[in-house]
Amino acid sequence: MFVSDKKNVNSLSMKLYNCRLSKNRQLIIGSVVISLVLFVLYYNVVTSGCNFSLKAVFSQSGLHVRHPNLSNLRIRDYINVTSQAYLLYQQYGFVATQFLNLGYLNLTKNWICNVECFGVLQSTLLIVSDVETYQHLKKWNPELNVVLEIFGSPNSMRFGEVDYYRYGLFRVRVINAILRSGISVFQTESDAVWFDDPMTYFNQYNNSDLLVMHNGCADMEPSGAINGGFMYLNATSQTRYVWSRLTEELEYIMDRYITCTGNMDIGIKGSEQMILGEILKRHHLRVRWLPINRFVCGFWYMQEEVRRNTSPIVILNNYILGNDNKETRAKHWEHWFLSNDGKCTPCS
Repeated sequence: MFVSDKKNVNSLSMKLYNCRLSKNRQLIIGSVVISLVLFVLYYNVVTSGCNFSLKAVFSQSGLHVRHPNLSNLRIRDYINVTSQAYLLYQQYGFVATQFLNLGYLNLTKNWICNVECFGVLQSTLLIVSDVETYQHLKKWNPELNVVLEIFGSPNSMRFGEVDYYRYGLFRVRVINAILRSGISVFQTESDAVWFDDPMTYFNQYNNSDLLVMHNGCADMEPSGAINGGFMYLNATSQTRYVWSRLTEELEYIMDRYITCTGNMDIGIKGSEQMILGEILKRHHLRVRWLPINRFVCGFWYMQEEVRRNTSPIVILNNYILGNDNKETRAKHWEHWFLSNDGKCTPCS
């Protein structure tokens, strides 16, 4: 054999050896990574107290799209929303937001019918998380400001369930992106009835960081508990900082339930309004509380004393579980403005 041939053989042998070594290293690294992932999943299961669910693990990893991995969502993912919000901000100096999926479609359409006389719809951005609802709203009323931001969630979500709080974290993150763009946010929800435009009332509080509604009613001592579905967030540096803290703390809490089934009840552990209340105790913001006799909670529907002692601008349809129950209650009290054929009853 020639010398050059021996060199070629030796060179080939070294390449094969290095290739095997490289593959062995990859296998070792892969095993370590898998072990770490399994440890994290096990830790989440143990510390959260939830049942391990392979379906939840696959959905979080992206193998089966249901709940996106919330830790991977960044401000850049919401460019479409913030762009639409900025257009409204240029016209009105703020943007009103509502979030919905198919399960909230009827309540949202009823709210739209309720407030169309007040002029608030022009400054409202409806942030829709599924294609079917987005297409329906665009066809139902082409003049609405509607933006699609896909987020996998079931249509039916109840307060206290993991799915409910996952959607809440999605909302908190989107609002964080809007605030960090320098845009003030009027956060609203559709399970409410308005008797007047609250913005005329808000004007006297222009120097506030947050304008918030009590979670209690007029028959109760104000507890300082914030209602997360009705608040004005002035995009000051203080507000932006506090909301970013809320986002981080809520992410940390919900990461513990990454392996949980969506319908698992975890009480109030994922409640952004409870977490926000605790954060506000640690930071000094200019917080204004709306009067509880004008901005009234769902006890109005249940207690004669509350109805007698209030003169509502807004009543929240809360303290009741399930959107079907909210709709039934609103119809009973003639707070339903959407006809059976899907049209708005004339407002006065």
